[in-house]
Amino acid sequence: MSKDLFDALRDRGFITDEKCDAIHRWYDHPKVNLYLELRSLLYLGVILFAGGLSLFIYTHIEQLGHLTIISALIALYLGCLVWSAKVAKPFSWQKVESPNTAYDYVLLLAALLVPIIIAYLQSQFNFFGNRWSLASFIPMLILFGMAYFFDHQGVLSLAISSLAAWLGITIKPSLLLDFDLFNHHELIITCFALGVALLAFATFIKTTRFKPHFNDTYQQFGTHLAFLGALAALIEFDRSWALWWLVLFALGAWHLYQAFHRKNSYLMMVAILYMYIGTCYVVSGKILAHLDGENEIYANLFYYLFSGIGVGMLINRLHKKFKTL
Repeated sequence: MSKDLFDALRDRGFITDEKCDAIHRWYDHPKVNLYLELRSLLYLGVILFAGGLSLFIYTHIEQLGHLTIISALIALYLGCLVWSAKVAKPFSWQKVESPNTAYDYVLLLAALLVPIIIAYLQSQFNFFGNRWSLASFIPMLILFGMAYFFDHQGVLSLAISSLAAWLGITIKPSLLLDFDLFNHHELIITCFALGVALLAFATFIKTTRFKPHFNDTYQQFGTHLAFLGALAALIEFDRSWALWWLVLFALGAWHLYQAFHRKNSYLMMVAILYMYIGTCYVVSGKILAHLDGENEIYANLFYYLFSGIGVGMLINRLHKKFKTL
């Protein structure tokens, strides 16, 4: 709407001169919405506080003593948890709105303290003995419980991350010390299987009354884990690369269907990019690799030039189409 419209309304007597002048001032000096920026800064502050707390403990561990540190961490965690439970709205299996601004950040701080406390107990007191998988399994259970009880999708993201870590540790604890994790076939299969399981669960809960709004969080993790697992399998499993290429495209086709069904341009873009990356590997690593010398270099240059332009035009066209749906 333009200022001329409000001038016309004033001339017809629908609004007063004072209100018209106030609208003109708003148009001349519009307010800037800083909601997302402030929330991002607050989340960053909570994460930096948790990181700084860990660093402080590490540098002053001898002066403070183990019992003092673990007691302070547990007290801080319980304080955050009790305060959150006190101000939280009644539990519901449907979406529950946050009672105030501080609630989300205090609860996130409590969630970040969970793995810190568990890791400290294991490293300094050998709390779980040689059962290292419990150091990820226990935080995972606590975080899932907190996410569902307090209806917090940020805590749910930490819980899913703990689930992924627990599955990786269970397969082979020594993987934590290995920098080339995706060379391990078990981890690739686990990554892909977990991604598919999360996608299936996201589809399931969307049709139920049990926190259906958690669908987006499960979908995000499932999408990237499944695609990354399929890409890693495509690259690592030489004998079955063609099968994994088909799996990658089947996964992409399903995401494109979901994208059009839900009018979600983000899912569309992610699916196309992952399929394009997989296709690039097949073309460069399996097809053009048979060419000799300069022929291979020029073939790759032309392929990436024209295919990149084509994919960019496709995403742009589909994005415009989504706006008209």
